Amino acid sequence: MPTTKKQKKTSGGHNYLAPGMSKVNGVPYFKVPAALITMPKDNTWYVARKQLNYTDKSDRKQVATYVMGFHKSSTTNKQGKQNKIWFVARLQYLGGKPGIASYYYRDYSRRGAENYFKRLPSTNSYYRVFDEKGNMTDEWKKYAGHTRQELNKMRSDYRKKRKEYYAKREELGTAAQRRAYVAAHPDKYPQRSTKR
Repeated sequence: MPTTKKQKKTSGGHNYLAPGMSKVNGVPYFKVPAALITMPKDNTWYVARKQLNYTDKSDRKQVATYVMGFHKSSTTNKQGKQNKIWFVARLQYLGGKPGIASYYYRDYSRRGAENYFKRLPSTNSYYRVFDEKGNMTDEWKKYAGHTRQELNKMRSDYRKKRKEYYAKREELGTAAQRRAYVAAHPDKYPQRSTKR
């Protein structure tokens, strides 16, 4: 009769792996999707954060935490300073800290990160306070963020203006008719030079 290897026992019984777990060199570890990454511990700074209180499908109250910040890159810019990689992410705590980050935006542009971060709805918004020299402090300041209702109104206003714009554009005719009208009125529509 063939013999089987005995399960290695731990203090809590058999060393079974939970779903989503695997082993590396005999040591169990928890696998997460590639999009969910832990923040680099000593290389991450948050300059803004938002909290959104919402109710999920099971009528349970949840809190979503969004952060905006930057990592310092290993590359340098023309001035010899380290490049900053700006990001917007949602932190998800799977049984403790550090939080797993689900990135929504990641690029060298701070303005792009700020524009993305502003569009996220929130219940509470906090921004980092900087001193006169531009250095980051440990103090946070509370800001009024956009609620879901405000964001929906902003989107509906934008759609309404866009609809009015295209309706007005249709009154002026097709693209060929508009070009002909512009060519017939050079004093009203001066031609731009193509030379650089």
